[in-house]
Amino acid sequence: MRYVESHHSEKIVVENVAAHFGYNPDYLSRLFKKQLGLTVIQYLYEIRLHKVVRDLQETDRSIGEILEDHGCTNYKHTMQLFKERYHCTPKEKRREFKGNAE
Repeated sequence: MRYVESHHSEKIVVENVAAHFGYNPDYLSRLFKKQLGLTVIQYLYEIRLHKVVRDLQETDRSIGEILEDHGCTNYKHTMQLFKERYHCTPKEKRREFKGNAE
């Protein structure tokens, strides 16, 4: 989990993570699913989205820069996951933070 967290901004493939620890990719996938209830990739995006939201709240950097900095290179997929998780877009989430700060 720490490996995924510390490398969240990189392109992560289950096979590479498994190889890093000397595991079979299928074993690592089952282990993640059993322990966290999430796949490696689902966990990766949870980390990415959490960090995106933090940056939306704490910085004025553009949404595109924030997404890119956290490895969210597939914009359409990231937006879909963001909306599922937070029920709004990153722009709306930033507005929400700004409204709460006033």
